[in-house]
Amino acid sequence: MRLDEDEVVVKEGELSREVYVVLEGSAEVYVKWTLPDRTRVGTVSKGAIFGEIELLAHIDHPECE
Repeated sequence: MRLDEDEVVVKEGELSREVYVVLEGSAEVYVKWTLPDRTRVGTVSKGAIFGEIELLAHIDHPECE
């Protein structure tokens, strides 16, 4: 997917079952998106993968119940 500047991919605290790869450019990572509390905590650059931790943390394994 191609995103516009300031477009949100995933919000803090949202359940996501997607993994994202930055193919071009970069994306900034924020906590508390709304102003005045918006805080940038990092940047992911071309080639970076994000969202995998959330995906792996919520995989259902019936044998582990």
